[in-house]
Amino acid sequence: MNKDDKTKKQGAHGLSSATSALKEAKSFVVIGQVLKPHGVRGDVVVRVFCQNPEDFWKYAELWSEKERIVLVKRRRLSADQFVAHCDGYTTRNEAESLRGREISISRAVLPPLLNEFYVTDLEGLRVEDAETRILLGKVSAVQDFGAGVVLEVIDINAPHRAVGMFPFRHEAIADIDLESGRILVYVRFLV
Repeated sequence: MNKDDKTKKQGAHGLSSATSALKEAKSFVVIGQVLKPHGVRGDVVVRVFCQNPEDFWKYAELWSEKERIVLVKRRRLSADQFVAHCDGYTTRNEAESLRGREISISRAVLPPLLNEFYVTDLEGLRVEDAETRILLGKVSAVQDFGAGVVLEVIDINAPHRAVGMFPFRHEAIADIDLESGRILVYVRFLV
């Protein structure tokens, strides 16, 4: 998306509505994150979220915070981590400014999915008890802290109030229905 396209999508005074911001966010899929600088020449360590980590390097246009970035693969550190160089960053201090930034690609370049979904599609879905159909909240984030993926659920009426977390496992999730915007969960797995 170039600067002119962004301007067209924004409302008065350059402010975009929450709805257009959500649509814009859903048009990108996060496929990695810069973890930290590496060395003194502007290299960074990138954690890749792709099912096949090598697929990360197939995408020509990578985005970070609405800015196009160019990453050049240096070498693999582990199964899902690579050392990469980001064009325009020549020192460790410059690379430090990239720490924590997510790396995204346009959803348009991804292959269509059949009976599957991207993790980003879960954010914002209503969460209901599978047995009583009582609304519990909505998914605010999908996190992986190392022991497995969890869904963070917040109260719809009070977004600052957390309901809890659900492990993203078959025994905790009864159904995911993207069309109706709903996830059915078993409350006994609430953490």
